[in-house]
Formats: sequence, C-alpha cells, structure tokens
Amino acid sequence: MFILFRDIRKYALMILITIVSIIPINVYHFIKINSLKNAFSVVIILILLYEYKYWLIKKNAVINLLVILFSLSAFYSTFRFKSYFHINTSAFIANLLAVPLLFFVIEYVSNKKYVAEFIRTQIICISFFCVLNDLLMITNPARFGGANMCLFGNKFSVSYMHILLFALVLYGYKNTLLKKNSRKMVIAMFILALGISYYTECTTAVVECVLFGVIYFICPVVTSFFLNNSLATILLISACDSILIVSEGIYNSKIFIFIVEKILHESADLTGRTTIYLNALNAILVSPYWGVGKENNYTIASSLSNAVNLQNGVLDIILSYGIIGLFIWIILFIFVNESAKKNKNEIMWLFVLLMIFVSTIEVAFRNFFWIYLTYASVLSNGQVKEYD
Repeated sequence: MFILFRDIRKYALMILITIVSIIPINVYHFIKINSLKNAFSVVIILILLYEYKYWLIKKNAVINLLVILFSLSAFYSTFRFKSYFHINTSAFIANLLAVPLLFFVIEYVSNKKYVAEFIRTQIICISFFCVLNDLLMITNPARFGGANMCLFGNKFSVSYMHILLFALVLYGYKNTLLKKNSRKMVIAMFILALGISYYTECTTAVVECVLFGVIYFICPVVTSFFLNNSLATILLISACDSILIVSEGIYNSKIFIFIVEKILHESADLTGRTTIYLNALNAILVSPYWGVGKENNYTIASSLSNAVNLQNGVLDIILSYGIIGLFIWIILFIFVNESAKKNKNEIMWLFVLLMIFVSTIEVAFRNFFWIYLTYASVLSNGQVKEYD
C-alpha cells in the first residue's frame, strides 16, 4: 500500500510539474490560469527545497546560483518600471518563477533517478494537450484558431509545443525509454510537428523542422562541435543575431529574395523586420543597462519600434533585461553548455541550436529555449533506464 501511494504521489507530482512548467495554456480561455500556475509553482518549489535542500545547494551549485541571479535581475528590471507601465501581477510572478522552477524540477528528477518515468509522463501529458489543441483548432477555428486564440496561445506556441513533443519522443527513443518499435512514433511526431507548423503558417517552426533534418541526418557533426565548444556556440549566437542587422546587402541579394519570397512565401523585408531592426535602438535606449522587464517589453517595442517585439533573440534579451541581464545570461549559458558537454546530451543540444538559428528573425530565447537548455544541462544518457 505504501509503495502504491508513493508511486501515485510521484506520478501526480510529475503531471502537475508538466502542466505548470511546460504546457502553455491561453489566458483567453482560462483567465485564472496564471494565478493557479503561480500557486502550484510556489508549492512545488517549497516541496523541492524542503525535501532536497542539501543537493539543491551542492549539486549544480554555480548554475543554480546564476539562475537565481538572472531571475532577480529580471525582477529588478520589471520592478523599477512598475510605476510607468501596467504590469499583470500574475504574469509577472509566473515569469519570475519559470526559469528557477524548470532547473529545480529537472534536478529533482535527475537526483531521484526518475528520468525515464518523467520523460514518459511528459510525452503522455503533452500528447494529450496537443491532440486537444489540434482538435479544437481544426473543428472550432472561430474560437480556437487564428492569432493568439488557440488553446496554447499563438501559432508559435502551438508549433513549438509539437516540436517539443517530437524532441521528447526522439530523446526517449534514442535512450531506450520507449518500446523498441517506437521508431514509427518518432517519424509520426516529426511529420505532425512539420504539418502543424505549416498549417498554422509558422514559418520559423517550418524552418526549424527542415534544419533539424539537415543537421541530424546530413551534418550530425554540427551538434557535437557546438556541444563541445561553448565559445563557438556564443560566437554562433552573436553571428545569427547580428547578421541581418549589420548586413544590409543580404536583403538585396537575389538568392535571399528567392528563398524568402518563392520558398517561404514571405516579403523580402521579412515582414517588416528590417524596419524593426532600424528602430530597435530607440527602444533599447529607454533602459540600456537593466532593461524594461519582460512584462514591459511589448509596450516599449510597440511604441518605439512599431512592432509587438524586436523579432530578434539577443535584442529581445537586451530590451527586457538590459546589458547586465545579457551578461548574466551569457555566463549562465556557458556553464550550461559545459554541463551539457559532460552529459553528452546531443539530442537536446541540437534543439538548443535550432532555437539559436531561428533567433535570427524571432524572439526565440524564451520558454521553449529554457526547456531545451535545462534538459541538456541536467539529463544525461547514463541516468536513464531501459524500457521494461
């Protein structure tokens, strides 16, 4: 009876963790969802601190310290502008707790050797919500379709949730966490992710799927190279997020215009991104050192760059958290990269790289990026158990 109760409690906690820290639920359909997530986030963190206060301090101590430091920096960035802009308290707390919660939870799973059970539970939970989202989106598009109306929110959240599901299935398959004949499931999840990305017209997600195929099947050495070279990864981020800003000639090249207009069916100015980049400095100069806070990001970007965000990963970080926040972010990323190298977690690091590539034209260094980064940092192939 005790063992049964312990298993029920374990899986209940895993399901709760997945819903709270991984799955985005649109506040349009569930107004109180952020408040509920905040309450459960605090409860989960308190449970982890109480039961595993020693290893939370000792294991991954530097990374945990940097995670907390980054969250405090983000808190200060928003708090110092609280009198100037309207801040949703629930969203503010949710964003503050999101990153520490992810790291603490995955560390808990790793420490308790629940990796296999956790991955399987996540696959089941995310699959359920993806099926629910897709059915509602297709059968009732008036209410659950279009911009920011889906169960998961906008087209980016919908597409990236399906890519995350594919990543977990692939990780489970490569580490023998799933049944041996689950290769068909991997292929099906990839086709589904690509299909949903195309259906929702999320170009960046389609590009991410294509890049995955190229790197995973044709150039796998790319993943191992960047996994084993943190400096190279930082340089990659710098190159990806600056190339379209400093290289104006790219927009006028025939190859660039052909790819964007004929293949991706987008405008040659990348849906106004060229103008956004020209105006980005005006927004950043509002608070260059500490940023304006993630909650105020949209307000500032909309008023000073004529866009809901700056359409660039690094620019988005600078606007939200300032140069100081970017510095902490880079140091944290380097330590995570080194931890991922020790774990040899190439699967999750590949998805980190994909987010870096799409950060060239999208604010990709947000929730899903942190999820992949946490998985790559904490989980390793040696911790998992074969499917029985």
